[in-house]
Amino acid sequence: MTKSMIQRQLKTLKYFFIISLPLISSCDCIQRASGVVLDKQTGQPIQNVSLGKYVADDPNNVSIPRALTNANGQFNYSGISGGLFGCPDIQLYFNKERYRQVIKTFSSFSSNDTIFLEKL
Repeated sequence: MTKSMIQRQLKTLKYFFIISLPLISSCDCIQRASGVVLDKQTGQPIQNVSLGKYVADDPNNVSIPRALTNANGQFNYSGISGGLFGCPDIQLYFNKERYRQVIKTFSSFSSNDTIFLEKL
């Protein structure tokens, strides 16, 4: 292999990486949602409400990241999703014993949302 052939191959490889880098790096996006969970009747914050990404095929999948609300009913959720053509909306479930489960759709960077849970 001559020196000019090696240089040509390196140049081709360089262009390949330059062209493919934006495609590779733009495939994922970070999704965030935050807010507070309140009791629908009393308006009081609800602690330890479990929440996570809702998957219609298997909402109890243990590999799905989960979180809990804090003592003030506040939640912060973040996850990663495919985003080749922009970040998709995210569906989260909110579940607490003795309350009806709520499934809510959020835009990718949603904040200060209020979720109301109704007692059974």
